[in-house]
Amino acid sequence: DGFIESGTDDDTENGTVNGTVNGTANGTVNSIVEDIAKKVPATGTLIKAYSRSKQKTACKIVVELLKNDGLTLEQIVDVSGVSRRTVARYMKEFQEAGVLRREGSDKNGKWVLS
Repeated sequence: DGFIESGTDDDTENGTVNGTVNGTANGTVNSIVEDIAKKVPATGTLIKAYSRSKQKTACKIVVELLKNDGLTLEQIVDVSGVSRRTVARYMKEFQEAGVLRREGSDKNGKWVLS
């Protein structure tokens, strides 16, 4: 019938492929978190304390801020692919934790990570 029956060798192969993909994604997140920790130690420490899914989101935002510290909230949303509400929540959390601050005006200022 063309369907894969449960318990066949194909299931094992699919499990291996899924495990490899997940392992690679987790390894990539770990690598990004370590890179962030080298550049901005306090931010890296904060992100390391997050759950895996929260780490992925935080990394998207922080990487964009490291690339361009002059981004507005809307620009961070556009380049990170994270919702506006989520970006705003993380930015507030970063500021309250003392790892992010805004220098200058909203229009011409920049974000500073520590």
